[in-house]
Amino acid sequence: MITINVRQVESLDFPFFSKSICMHVLTYESLNSRGEQLVFLLKNLLHECSRYLKKELIIELVKINGRHVTWSYNEKNLNKLYDLLIKGEVIEVLIFDNYPDKEIYDSSNKSYQFPQDFSLALVCNKAAEYPAHFSNSLVFSNEFNFALNERLFENSIPFAIQELFLQQLEKWLKAINGIFGFITYESIAASAGMISPYENYHGINPYLKPGYYNDIKGYFWATYLSEAHIKRLGGEEYIVNHAPAFIIKMEHPGMLLQLTNNINNYSDEQLRSLRTFLFSLLPAKQSEDTFPYAKQCIIRLVE
Repeated sequence: MITINVRQVESLDFPFFSKSICMHVLTYESLNSRGEQLVFLLKNLLHECSRYLKKELIIELVKINGRHVTWSYNEKNLNKLYDLLIKGEVIEVLIFDNYPDKEIYDSSNKSYQFPQDFSLALVCNKAAEYPAHFSNSLVFSNEFNFALNERLFENSIPFAIQELFLQQLEKWLKAINGIFGFITYESIAASAGMISPYENYHGINPYLKPGYYNDIKGYFWATYLSEAHIKRLGGEEYIVNHAPAFIIKMEHPGMLLQLTNNINNYSDEQLRSLRTFLFSLLPAKQSEDTFPYAKQCIIRLVE
């Protein structure tokens, strides 16, 4: 595990890091034809989380014509977003709380922390950003990512929030025909084109073919496996009998491997056992060109 005690912030360099509960769902289907479903799920999720939206949020949007738009988060602009989603005119959208510029360069201001309190990213048609010939070597995934920072809950994720994330994971897997997903608790925010800590550590480009039809993006507190992943591991019976995790059956085809019943409490040893069990699904190292994590960043890896 790559970690440092973020409570000792007085001795750390700026910025200050904390952790978020974060979920990710990946699909290789375009979502531009699923606008009604996307809007229904977004409205439901934003309603569930409204009590935690304490900071001013912004909406960053890339339209299908390539135009980038930034809006304040309010009912009028949300309705504009929903209309664009229903029309299939969105490449990707992010919703997150932004830091005032005056705080960015003030190293004594501990309110400037990563990850943000609230971050959400929906990628509907990543391929639309690139010329057609790029598909010769790349396969573009679409995805839904969502995170809430532990600061909202006095640095411990309540069971109600854990259950919310598990429910949302299953809903989004079903709605966008997801083939991989996870829930984790580390220094990570929702972003468009999320690169997992495992991918970063091993220099893996998530868009290189063959993609994640048969592989996975890492090992996490909750790791969703598709039917293809299950087959590669030896089948459902083998997984039920040997996986070092709770097995949760879902309405969406596949199964969820959950390390503990409480995301606040899972160990390096449990992650190491899960990594060993899932090793045949983990892609090999591709490059030494990785993004260096700051020493304060809490990343749940056991490489």
